[in-house]
Amino acid sequence: MINAKALIKSTVLSAFLFFGATSGSLAEEEDYSPLDSPSFFEGLNTFTTVFSQIKLMYVDDIDDETLFNNAIRGLVEGLRSSL
Repeated sequence: MINAKALIKSTVLSAFLFFGATSGSLAEEEDYSPLDSPSFFEGLNTFTTVFSQIKLMYVDDIDDETLFNNAIRGLVEGLRSSL
């Protein structure tokens, strides 16, 4: 069974990661909101699904904080490598 608290945390972190990863030009527009974008919810759904599957099926127990920190690290490294 999926832990509801972990699912909520992953959803909140996903939203935070998406908001933080938004390009500067979009974030500067006063009327911009990722909540208006269907792709935001698709990405959020994908992240939450992957997070939940890792929690359920990974060979070792892994805590939420480790998963979140690794997700953030991967996001930042991905941006650096795309330069």
